[in-house]
Amino acid sequence: MQAAHATHPVMITDRESNRQITKDFTSNLIGSLSGGMFSFGMGLMLLNQTHLAISFGLSTIVGPLVSLLLFVPMGSIVDRYPHRSILIVSNLVRLVGLAVFAWALPNFSGVQKLIPVVLFRRVFT
Repeated sequence: MQAAHATHPVMITDRESNRQITKDFTSNLIGSLSGGMFSFGMGLMLLNQTHLAISFGLSTIVGPLVSLLLFVPMGSIVDRYPHRSILIVSNLVRLVGLAVFAWALPNFSGVQKLIPVVLFRRVFT
């Protein structure tokens, strides 16, 4: 039996393939460096402000824990919705969150700075 609609593989050239690989590499590099550096910088800022090593440790561990908890639900969302719209919405939410974080951070001092940093790391990174 033959399927009603035969699908033909889409052929891409080596040049198109190399272009996509370059885009992927560049995007991952920029994302990893900027996200990792920002998170590490927030941890160091907390260490400087609170003089407590535990604040640096808490700031560092929050991201991986949230990622572990949200791994399965996010996979379902990525499979269900168009990838482009997911990326646009997530970047817009991240920008809004960063603006709120920048506005809220000066309102806290000392150990209290841990509150907005942990919330920001938990929700937006």
